[in-house]
This record gives sequence, C-alpha cells and structure tokens, in this order.
Amino acid sequence: MDRYFRNIGAISTDEQEKLKQCSVCIVGLGGLGGYVLELFARLGIGSITGIDFDCFDITNLNRQLLSNESTIGCEKAVAAAERVKLINDEVKFTSIREKLTAGNATELLAGHKIVIDALDGIEARLIVGSACADLNIPLVHGAVNGWCGQAAVIYPGDETLERLYSLTTAQKRPPSVLPFTPAALAAFQVSLAVRVLLDREKPEPGTLTLLDLLTCSVNEIKI
Repeated sequence: MDRYFRNIGAISTDEQEKLKQCSVCIVGLGGLGGYVLELFARLGIGSITGIDFDCFDITNLNRQLLSNESTIGCEKAVAAAERVKLINDEVKFTSIREKLTAGNATELLAGHKIVIDALDGIEARLIVGSACADLNIPLVHGAVNGWCGQAAVIYPGDETLERLYSLTTAQKRPPSVLPFTPAALAAFQVSLAVRVLLDREKPEPGTLTLLDLLTCSVNEIKI
C-alpha cells in the first residue's frame, strides 16, 4: 500500500482496494486517452484495456503524452503498454491494436466496469455508446477543442450521446487542440470514473460539464 499512501485520506484504504479490483477500458489512446491511461495507472486501477489501431505522426507531438520524436510511426497501443510498465507493474494492461467497429464493439468492451470515450469521431463515439448500453456499462464521454472540453457520464439507457451527436452530423475538419486541454479534461474524466466506480457523489444522468480554460470557467448543463 506504500505506493498509494498519498491516495489515502481522499479515498479510504477499502476504496483503494476496490479500485485495484476494477477493470476499465479506454477507447482511443491519443490526446485524451494517453493522459487517462497515465492517471489510471498511477491511481492503482487493477486492470486496464487500451484500444487503438492508429500510429503516431508528427502532429501528435503537441498534445499526446505517449508520443515522442522516437515513436513517430509506432503503434499507440504498443506505446501505451510500455508506458504502463514504467509507471506501475501492479497494473495488468491489455493492448488491443484494432479498430473498434459496430461488429466488434460488444466483444471488446465486455467485462469492464466502466469505459472511457477518448475518441475524436462522432460515429465511433455512437458505436461505443450503443455497445455500452447493450452491456449495461457506464461510459465516460470526453471531447476537446481548442481551449475547451466537455465531459459526461453516460449511464445505461441514458441517451445523452444521441442528443449530443447524430450519425448524420457532418464531420468537420479535425479540431485544434492545445497541449493542456486534453490533460485537464482527462483528469476530469478520470475523476468522474472514480466517482462512479466508488459510488461517490455520482453525476446525475443527462449532465454535461463544459470546461473553458480560457475563461477558467466550468458549467453544467442538462441535455
């Protein structure tokens, strides 16, 4: 327990043990996902699955924690596995180097206590949301753009994602993302996930939190 000594107080020893028994899945290991992975591994989540089929390119260097100049062209899921080994050898990490689709989503997400949406595409988010609903697994949504981010806990049967996005919505150019925005929002996503996993002050269904780092404001809206 020495590794997690500074966690205790904010959470109890029993809650720390509970986190060590949890299995979480991160879909997307880029800007948001890399920071989420880092925090989960340091927190002491017992089992983490990371799903990403992509490789690093030079445009990732401004914001993706798992990227560096020597990993350009390397698979993000492989870099994630190596990072977890460096941080915490008590964590079991499962690397899935394939694209999550409507055909495989249920199989890949099954068995986890919670799923983290760290994606950057609308269609993929809706696929993950649908699979989580079918599996009765809570989903923590997150998205960033420029100085801003948004996050929400999507409970099974909650149609928050469907209200936010539509498959017919036109896909825009990739958003601009500053280095600190995914770091800040990932921390918020992890805090939401921990609140759900430990059953502590869980957010109400349909609550979307908006983070604006330019104005230092946080707002909650019902959707």
